[in-house]
Amino acid sequence: QAPFSSPADLGGVKVRVMTSPLLVETYKAFGAVPTPLPWGEVFGALQTGMIQGQENPMFYIESNKLYEVSAVITDIGHNIFTTA
Repeated sequence: QAPFSSPADLGGVKVRVMTSPLLVETYKAFGAVPTPLPWGEVFGALQTGMIQGQENPMFYIESNKLYEVSAVITDIGHNIFTTA
């Protein structure tokens, strides 16, 4: 696995997306294989190879230890979140 440097790098990659038609269509446009999954299934899906990537804020990745089953993190800067 290598970091993505452009949307073209997502071609054929199974990416977990929220169950949002907008996100599904966006990732299809990138050439990825959008895979809507409930949040509770993401860790196991990464672990088993059901998905090859996921889109989440860094604090979700850290707090849910997704780094244990993901070798690479690419920050594409398209989401901005705040927490209290």
